[in-house]
Amino acid sequence: MKKLKKEFELFIKNPYYMGSIIIIAIISYGFSMMNIAVSIDDLEGDRYIGSGKVMLAAGRFGMVFWSRICGYGNAGPVNSFAIDVLAVIMLGLSAIIFCMVMKNASGNKISMQGYIVFSCLLISYPLMNEIWEYTGANVCVCGSFLFDAISLNLIWK
Repeated sequence: MKKLKKEFELFIKNPYYMGSIIIIAIISYGFSMMNIAVSIDDLEGDRYIGSGKVMLAAGRFGMVFWSRICGYGNAGPVNSFAIDVLAVIMLGLSAIIFCMVMKNASGNKISMQGYIVFSCLLISYPLMNEIWEYTGANVCVCGSFLFDAISLNLIWK
């Protein structure tokens, strides 16, 4: 157990590795978590507030962002923002654990840059676009990645 903890800390405490994962996660999923429409031309319209009907936001991003911050309306996607964040965290953890498996399988012959590239590709937007945007099964899929990584790590040991 100490060896697993030490291997996990190797990745968590590396600022380049964690910085890369965080930046890729924000770039890959930041827009997706705030955007409810699939089509780029599918504008939701304007959002008005108050008795004077002051326009609060126009378009997709502003409308969803302000509705989530202010807690009004029904402009959010099926999954809540917290569930989307949980899914991204699970995907990040699975990338770390897959790197632990790769480290053991390669006999520690892969450089940290190789682990960074692998993790960024696993987390990146193109890989998960279909699941994230169209099926709403992001927690299920990201949880499956996490459980697969944990299982492979335990089997390898």
